Amino acid sequence: MSGLFSMLVIMKRSHLLIALLLLVGVIITVMCLEASNDPNKLRNKQLEFIEKTPDVELLDAIHSKLAGKDVRNFNKSETAIYLVSQFQRESDPSYSSIYNSFTITYQDLPRAFRMIGADRHAKLAEKANRVYEKAKEKEERENGKKEEFTYTYYPELDEFEDSLIELRKVEDLWDLQTAYIRKHKSDFVDAKVK
Repeated sequence: MSGLFSMLVIMKRSHLLIALLLLVGVIITVMCLEASNDPNKLRNKQLEFIEKTPDVELLDAIHSKLAGKDVRNFNKSETAIYLVSQFQRESDPSYSSIYNSFTITYQDLPRAFRMIGADRHAKLAEKANRVYEKAKEKEERENGKKEEFTYTYYPELDEFEDSLIELRKVEDLWDLQTAYIRKHKSDFVDAKVK
């Protein structure tokens, strides 16, 4: 037991979050398996789970569920929640870090923000996307080559740091995602009614 505790102490905060999300995913999977192979029963169990999960836990539960799915199989609502949550993780501490990511498609961020009702975030993302694309084009012209992926820091994006910090105080992405999930809960249920 002390070995497990020592391991947990050593792990970074992000690793603990990932472990927690995976555990919640396992719990949801077991719960769904218990609902049998009846699609209606499984669907109702999943809807009931979403309805009964407190707001403070709902987003983590949905993120865990999404972590167990192939991104290519996401519907529009799942894609929006996934992109916004990845943005939240990867835009801290630097806004420019989202442009050096394999897990986020920056072009799709404005649409994802708008879906959950984060219109101000959508406008800021559109501005940042334009600045990023200009900076990347300039870099490619100067270097004479187009790279598919680089770990390039774009100082031009620093101008959005303060705006993003202020925006987070006015437009809470966590609350907006939770409200969106509650309103569109059937989009986060896998079983289809026959």
